[in-house]
Formats: sequence, structure tokens, C-alpha cells
Amino acid sequence: MYAVHIVNNGATRQVILTGPPAQVKTLHYYVTNQARANQPGQPVPVLNGQARFTLAASSYATLASE
Repeated sequence: MYAVHIVNNGATRQVILTGPPAQVKTLHYYVTNQARANQPGQPVPVLNGQARFTLAASSYATLASE
């Protein structure tokens, strides 16, 4: 299992995460902010070594493989 934790202290933004191991095909997305506590979001597909997703404003996100 692999995990990445990201803190966003600013506005909502698009993220391109590069370099996950080749065997990782999907990342599970969880977000925490004032309105949500470790709430699961849509799974993020990993295509050609990149995961693209939207990071909510003023939030803490975790992406985890299976």
C-alpha cells in the first residue's frame, strides 16, 4: 500500500501527481476540511504514471493505493 498526504492552504486547484509505482492503477481519495472529516471522494485513476484530481480549498487530502 502507498499513501500520499497533501495540505492545501489556498484555493481549490487542479493537481497532477506524477510518479506512482507502475502497479498502482487507482488511488482512493479522502478529504478533511471544516465541512468534511476524512470523507471519501471519487477514486482517482492513474494513467501513464499520472493521477489528476481537484484538491479542495483549505483542505488536507490523502490518496491511498489498495
